[in-house]
Amino acid sequence: SIVALGLANLIGGLFIIAHN
Repeated sequence: SIVALGLANLIGGLFIIAHN
């Protein structure tokens, strides 16, 4: 679903920000 995709994208973005 689109909601699950957005949630995964948000968590992925947080991981990328945390690793920088």
